[in-house]
Amino acid sequence: MQTVAPGVTAPALFPLSPYPVVGVVLAAGASSRMAPDFKPLLDLCGASVLARCVEMFRQAGVADVLVVTGHRADEVAAEA
Repeated sequence: MQTVAPGVTAPALFPLSPYPVVGVVLAAGASSRMAPDFKPLLDLCGASVLARCVEMFRQAGVADVLVVTGHRADEVAAEA
C-alpha cells in the first residue's frame, strides 16, 4: 500500500487480482475478408498488428502473452 496522505493509503496498483493475468491474441484465422492481406502481419505504422497487440498488453502490465496460431502458423510464430 502506498501512503497518499497521512493516515490515508491507496490500494496497490498491481496485482489487481490474486490470479495471474495472461493476455491472449487470437491470430489463427485466415483473414479471408482482408485478402490478399494477412491481418496479424499487416504493417501498421511501422510494426505488425500482432506486434502492436503484444506491446499493448505489455504496456498494460501483462507479462505473459499467449498468441494463438493456426493459418500461416510458422509466420505468425516467427513474428510473435
